[in-house]
This record gives sequence, C-alpha cells and structure tokens, in this order.
Amino acid sequence: MARNAVEQLVSWLDDAHAMEAGLVGILEAHASHFSEIPEAAARIHQHIVETQMHTQRLEQCLTMLGTAPSGVKSTLSSVMGSIEGASTTVFRDRLVKDVLADYASEQLEVGCYTALVSVARALGYDEIARLCEENLREDRAMAEWLLRQVPVIAAYDASKAA
Repeated sequence: MARNAVEQLVSWLDDAHAMEAGLVGILEAHASHFSEIPEAAARIHQHIVETQMHTQRLEQCLTMLGTAPSGVKSTLSSVMGSIEGASTTVFRDRLVKDVLADYASEQLEVGCYTALVSVARALGYDEIARLCEENLREDRAMAEWLLRQVPVIAAYDASKAA
C-alpha cells in the first residue's frame, strides 16, 4: 500500500514539474503583453523566476525519491505553454484574458501543491512537504496579486476600447 502511495506521489510531483515548465512560456508571453503596464510586467517577470525555482524544487523532490522528471512531459508542456501564451495575442482584450488565465492557473497550482504537501507529510517526507509548501506560498501570493489586478486590468482595457 505505501509503495503505491509513494508511486502516486512521484507521479504527482512529475505532473507538477511539467505544469511549472509549461507555465514559463505562458508567463513570458503574458509579461510581454503587459509592456504598457510596467508594474504588472515586473511582477510577472518576478513570478517567472519563482516558477523556474519551482521546477528546481520539484526536481529536488523527485531526486529524494530516486527518480527524475519526465523529459517528455516537461518538453511537451513547455511547447504547449508557448503556444498557449501566444494564443491571446489576437484579441483586443488580451490583457483581461491573460490575467484571468493566469489567475486560474495559479489556483490550479495552489490546489496541486496543497495535495502534494498533504500526501508528502502523510508519507513522512517532511522535506518534500517543505519544498512544496514554498511553491504553494509563492503561488498563493501570485494568485492573490492577480485577483487584485482583475478590476484594474478590466478598467484599463475598457478605457482603451472607449
């Protein structure tokens, strides 16, 4: 039973690694979209650095469990992230679409890391839980920041359309 639980933890850590790898391309594209709002672009760039650190922490977790991230999953996720990041470029209201998509992604990450922390702790992997908690804390902060940006970006976008 415990072996299956550890295998599940490894699978979820690998999925989280692929998710983070894919988000880098999305965030890079969205940061460029926010060039008119330098403070927002700067915060997104800060989160790109955090996201890259998230992948490193997840690699540490996987190493502790005697494995490594799936190269196929991470590569595919990165390619898909680059495509997804550019997908809103054609829309007039791309900034609103970007902030909403980024908020949704951060909430998904919060849920994933909450599960990872819980399972790692239950299986006695306290260091893995601690590393995932660091990622969780940063993703919660980004989600909160993004939520505060929704009305600001919506008003900014609407004023440009007027």
